[in-house]
Amino acid sequence: MEAKLIPFSVSPVPEGESVLALAPHPDDEVFGCGGALMLHAQAGARVHVAVLTDGDAGGERGVRRAESIRAAAVMGIAEPEFWGVPDRGVLYGEALVLRIVGLIEALGIQVLYAPSLWENHPDHRATALAAREAVRRHGGCALMAYEVGAPLRPNRLLDITAVQERKQAAMKCFASQLAVQAYDRHLTALNVFRTYTLPATVEVAEAFEFADAQMLRARAQSYLESEYTRQREAHLVLLPEDTDIVSVLIRSMGRPELERALSSVAVQTWPRVEVVVVNAKGQAHPPLPEWCGRFPLRLVESGQPLQRSAAANRALDAARGDVLLFLDDDDWLEPDHLAKLMQGLEARPDAIAAVTGVRALDAQGQELMTWTGKDGVHRLMLANQMPIMSVLFRRPWLNGARFDEGLDIYEDWDFWLQLGERGTFVGVPGVSASYLIRPFDGSGVHQKEVAAAGLRRIRDKWRKRWPDSWYDRLEADLVASEGRCLGLQQQVRDAGLAQQADQAAIAELRQALAAAQAAQQRAQEQHLTMQHLRNIAEQQRAQAEHLWTATDQLRVQLLQERDALAAELERTQRTCQDLDAQLTAVLSSRSWRLAAPVRLAGKTLRRLLGRSA
Repeated sequence: MEAKLIPFSVSPVPEGESVLALAPHPDDEVFGCGGALMLHAQAGARVHVAVLTDGDAGGERGVRRAESIRAAAVMGIAEPEFWGVPDRGVLYGEALVLRIVGLIEALGIQVLYAPSLWENHPDHRATALAAREAVRRHGGCALMAYEVGAPLRPNRLLDITAVQERKQAAMKCFASQLAVQAYDRHLTALNVFRTYTLPATVEVAEAFEFADAQMLRARAQSYLESEYTRQREAHLVLLPEDTDIVSVLIRSMGRPELERALSSVAVQTWPRVEVVVVNAKGQAHPPLPEWCGRFPLRLVESGQPLQRSAAANRALDAARGDVLLFLDDDDWLEPDHLAKLMQGLEARPDAIAAVTGVRALDAQGQELMTWTGKDGVHRLMLANQMPIMSVLFRRPWLNGARFDEGLDIYEDWDFWLQLGERGTFVGVPGVSASYLIRPFDGSGVHQKEVAAAGLRRIRDKWRKRWPDSWYDRLEADLVASEGRCLGLQQQVRDAGLAQQADQAAIAELRQALAAAQAAQQRAQEQHLTMQHLRNIAEQQRAQAEHLWTATDQLRVQLLQERDALAAELERTQRTCQDLDAQLTAVLSSRSWRLAAPVRLAGKTLRRLLGRSA
């Protein structure tokens, strides 16, 4: 009976010559299905990995990519390809499904590995939905859903005991992630647990939910719609349609800079945006397209010239989104501006608005100043500290707040003060928009006399309406600021004295350094001289050794020759003695004496014969 709920035996890896694993982040392909991928590779299959994001929300992009590449080498599979989707930016939709289908077709994939629908991370869930739809639509490959952050309900258990040691080594490649959590220990524990219903010989196993295209087609509604409903009821975002619409409101005078402002909106990473452009010029506005990138754009005609406040109110009335942001037509946003403000707003349900940093530039592009987003609203009593594009606010909380059409300048400051009565502001770190300052921009806000008059009007209007709590907080801030200023002044004085002492010490050190350098130079020169003398002495010693060796050899040779001559002389002397003895013996012999007449006759005869000749 239990076998109908969970396998009691291991399954072989699905047959296929080409296998693809989709990893929402670098490491999912190893943690979730690394053992199965190695078994495919051992069976001769071509194993491919596509990593959808760089995981830069959990580490440095280059480091995480390098870790995946090293892990692939350990597993013996091809180097992954990286899609570079922003972390937490994987969205289930036609674009993602078509990209997966295209890769399946291009690589001839027969088995696709992807996260299960039970995963917790939004990138995992969106990848799971897209993979199921891609397999269902393609019809030619099977799906193996794996588990990483949440257990699934498996219908396939794969014995990875034979490759577990290599999987452990591959998991160790992700040092940046293991420094945060012992994910390798967690996944190993899960793989061990998966042997609960298997024979004792199986030490570790990976669990999968297998489905082929036919199964997904037959159960597409139950698979996809039920999971989508479950996650949506849990207030989890899977589709762009599940996110709030951000209405970007632009009061336009038809200036050439409007194109730059619209281009900066077109590349926003927040998935759901509408652009509302109000023609404040009154005359014929330059034509605009119906789309700003992938976002719809509407041009609201006024039929007459509109002051800044009137144009802002017309934009508020035309907006359809629940979250709004104003953008002047000569300013621009960085791609993450809306997304990070939305994250700040979502993190603070009690806040009416989120505010972030904005830089001010002159006409030449030189940075003049930077505003930073801060929590609270009481600082607005002092000055308008929030450029108009720095604030993202909730439309339902306006409760009648409008731009005062009696104000020529500082109408945005007045509007922020109205929002401050209805809720607080949450500060979001960073600087992600640019604000162009031109002395004669038409508003007069950067002209000294006009600005001073506008400031008086705002303070006269609001002086009696500011809550006591704002004064208390402002006073506390001022006291704290004065204390910090005094402390900083003392630090500056102390730093000045310390600097003087440091300069004197540095002068002494420089003198000591100069003396040390001179001594070092002399020592180096002496060292070189001594080295030269040592080299000469070494050469002379070598020559002397050579001469001594040659002399010893010659002496030995002469002694040998002397001994040989002495031996030869001794032999010659003995020979002479022998010859003398022999001659004496001959001369003293009887025969020699008897033969004397004969020798005389012979000598006479030779003489006579010589004469006759």
